[in-house]
Amino acid sequence: MDELNKKLAEWRWGKDKVETYPRVSDSKLISFYQTGRWIDDDKEWEIAVAPDFPNDLNACFKWLTSKAIEDYGLQVICGAISNALFHSYMSKTNDVATRFCRDIEKLIDGGD
Repeated sequence: MDELNKKLAEWRWGKDKVETYPRVSDSKLISFYQTGRWIDDDKEWEIAVAPDFPNDLNACFKWLTSKAIEDYGLQVICGAISNALFHSYMSKTNDVATRFCRDIEKLIDGGD
């Protein structure tokens, strides 16, 4: 998930604004936006931390949808949201954000 989150952050804000550093507490990589503030501050590192897109549908809507609509069009993004909701409902899981992020990733990679 860290790679997906980094890919989405780089797509949204540009590669020059996103870096990853190891987090001491759990050895995972975190992404952050150097020149501005996003949502949370990591008190340990004193940096602005990127949203956890695959686990936060609100962050997806707040930060990803406007760029996705601009890049791919409203109809395509509505389809991606509908697809994520449908498959999450049918599989009886609560992974709408992850599915939506995967659909955005496919668009970024040039897939349908």
